[in-house]
Amino acid sequence: MKRILPLLFLLACVGLQAADHDLKISRWFLPQSEGLLNATEKVRFEIANLGSVDAVGFKVAYSLDGGQTFVEEDFATTVPAGESRVHTFATLGDFSTDGATYDVIGKIIYTPDPETSNNTITVAIKNKVAGDVCDEPIELNLTAGISYTEMRDISVYDNDYGYSSNFSAPNYLQDRDVIYAFQTTEQYSYLDVELVSNYIGNFAPKPAVHVITACPNGTFSTVGYGTGTHDVSVSDAYLYAVKTYYIVVSKWNTYNFTYDLDVRLYHQTDFKSFGFAGVDAEVAIDYTTHSITATVPTGTDLSGLTPEFSIPAYGEVVANASTLASGTQAFDFSTPQSFTVRKSSTHEVTQDWTVSVSEATPTGLTTNNAEAFTIYPNPVRSTLNVQLSNTLQAQEIKLLNAAGRVVHKQKCSGVQNISIAVNHLSKGIYFVSLEGTNTRSLQKFIKR
Repeated sequence: MKRILPLLFLLACVGLQAADHDLKISRWFLPQSEGLLNATEKVRFEIANLGSVDAVGFKVAYSLDGGQTFVEEDFATTVPAGESRVHTFATLGDFSTDGATYDVIGKIIYTPDPETSNNTITVAIKNKVAGDVCDEPIELNLTAGISYTEMRDISVYDNDYGYSSNFSAPNYLQDRDVIYAFQTTEQYSYLDVELVSNYIGNFAPKPAVHVITACPNGTFSTVGYGTGTHDVSVSDAYLYAVKTYYIVVSKWNTYNFTYDLDVRLYHQTDFKSFGFAGVDAEVAIDYTTHSITATVPTGTDLSGLTPEFSIPAYGEVVANASTLASGTQAFDFSTPQSFTVRKSSTHEVTQDWTVSVSEATPTGLTTNNAEAFTIYPNPVRSTLNVQLSNTLQAQEIKLLNAAGRVVHKQKCSGVQNISIAVNHLSKGIYFVSLEGTNTRSLQKFIKR
């Protein structure tokens, strides 16, 4: 027993010594892969002290050639136990070769530290050339009036939009930008883009959206910058030709955030929205049949409804051979009414629309039954979730538009949680109908 105790004491001391000194490179800061890197780039990383004693009197180093040569400097300050410090090298790094990828190694040289596996960090830094970010855009299949929506998490997403009139400079198209590509099918199209981000901060972290004609080196069709709430809205971006266009989502500074994107393509002769002055109407716009169906509350006088609408730029609405401004004239909608949307300057592009109006909610549907099932989120952009109660024995679920037409249905027997993609639906009011044996339950939701 006397022989074992000294050995245990020695092992305990060794364990204590290992915990005393432990430095780690916890984060790489600069530079990052982007365009226009030069011969005088700052090199910066963070050092964390995982040990139990303060660390002082050690060296740091970096290599740009995979470890063949190092730039070595003294770390002049103390890193207290349990804290971190950032070191910016006095010797700047040369990253100036266009298109080159540098195998960078950062290193801590600290003799008392027995745990050397976390003393180094390896990063690949690329000096990007214009257009690298354009190689694999996200392809959008945009159909007139039907939105493309998505939510995306962005980390280390930064500084690329600037104030140039084009994207010829490499720093305006970097790997942290998100590029969407879409094809127009006819001349005189217009694009609306809405971006809502969750970033909260003070130092110019405004998101931006560009619509450009080519990637790279395309000119601006239009651009929108974030407001004080960090929301972006681009309205009526003019797409003059049948070709591929690009949407660039960018932000000025390096922060993490999530954005919610809504993209809508309209033809010159489309209605973007339609309703009636002073009436809470439920409206569905069908861009395939060029028809609009509206449901108004029971008892509404259909003979004197005043249309309110929006259309793309440089368009006009014609009714009874005269141009019509939104909210200026009443019509008798007890029978369907016809309207024409056309290009205002030349009139060579026209489209006839039919508007039909009916009263009340769809025939035969019950009132809302909040206890039968739950829907969320409401309003919804892309995916509607339906959660059934244990007491509801439903065999089929249907989605109906405001006019009562079924736009989706599926079997749901034995299922309690259902997810339904609704991103293809136009904005407006819809109903979820759950049907079983001698039962029918209904709830309303809003599609944004």
